[in-house]
Amino acid sequence: MRTEFVDDEVVGRLEIAIDTDLGVVSVSGPRIPTATITRAEGAATRRWVPIRSRDPEVLVLRLDGSVVSLRPSPGRVLRRSFRVDAVMGGSTYTLTPHKHNASRFLKSQEPLAVLTAYSETACAEALWMSEATGGEVALAYVLAAAFGVGADNVVTVVFKVVLDSLPPV
Repeated sequence: MRTEFVDDEVVGRLEIAIDTDLGVVSVSGPRIPTATITRAEGAATRRWVPIRSRDPEVLVLRLDGSVVSLRPSPGRVLRRSFRVDAVMGGSTYTLTPHKHNASRFLKSQEPLAVLTAYSETACAEALWMSEATGGEVALAYVLAAAFGVGADNVVTVVFKVVLDSLPPV
């Protein structure tokens, strides 16, 4: 298990715990409800996803103990295929890639924040563009920690595939 701390500009210090083997990601702090995403035991895994799955049938999102609807897209070639939706309190929240290392966090299609990861192993940090509740902050960070932020554009993906297919020099 890996634990990191993030100092968020809205709610202060957050603890982010990621256990890829057990399939548990949690975010907690003194000014937010605890948010947790768990993967069902024995579920098929994908190495490149921090929670190790994008299958909504094997993932459960809880905010302060209550189950929240979670709908991750399959994560294929196009950036938009890496989006993750969560429905909470009648609003749809979306984490969608914006750049290779950043994702936008939207509430009913309106921007709330941009989450950016400054290295492959670091948890994302949020830049808030609108006022957010503690629950929204927790949701943004748990989605970013569980699914990662950012994605390459299709041109970059094709370029990497071509380079990987060339024989070594």
